[in-house]
Amino acid sequence: MSFHKIDNDSVNSITNALDFFQIPPTNVSISSSKVYEILTSNPLTDTPYHFKIHSSQNFIDLSKCYILSEFRIRKEENGQLVNLAPNENVAPIQLIGLTFINNMRITINGREIFNSNSLYAYKTYLSHEFSYPSTAKNSHLNSAGYYGNNELTLEAGSGFATRKALFTSSRTAQFLSKIDADLFNQPLYLVNHCEVDIEIIPNDTNFVLIGQRGQDITLRFSIVNFT
Repeated sequence: MSFHKIDNDSVNSITNALDFFQIPPTNVSISSSKVYEILTSNPLTDTPYHFKIHSSQNFIDLSKCYILSEFRIRKEENGQLVNLAPNENVAPIQLIGLTFINNMRITINGREIFNSNSLYAYKTYLSHEFSYPSTAKNSHLNSAGYYGNNELTLEAGSGFATRKALFTSSRTAQFLSKIDADLFNQPLYLVNHCEVDIEIIPNDTNFVLIGQRGQDITLRFSIVNFT
């Protein structure tokens, strides 16, 4: 069998009968899915915190990974921690469910693929502030501790008052936040047989709390639960 070009100026191509190497697409669907709660590998009193996703047969949907955190604010009196008075004017910073993190480092199979270099709080705050519409900020971002504020100072406004009310009298408050890292902001699954280590270093109290200027008290921001 021989072939020749009818039009010498036409582009070279091949007939389908000779295309031996084309693989037809395979339809793939998800047969089952599970949700796991992963605890820190070390006690909450020891930092940095480590979350380990061990190697398995499962693919991982990284876009559905969230941080569940629970915090409390107390003050120090005579060397002991006591509850805040109802009129104490103190609140956490904006988006506390994520901005309490100082640094996040992610490794896969021992290879580092993300490191915020102690700038995680700034990165995540700015990305949420400029990337989300007001409808999102006034709805589902509340679960991460975001409450908008139009005042010129940090110690006033409806957002400050709402965040303050969450911790009145040293009550604990829970927050659910989507992990804000490049690898977790894309739709592809992580292939199986990968071991993921997420290392988190929290910010100190002086960074995460906003108080009225001139208050002569020592405050303590503590992590009660973290998964």
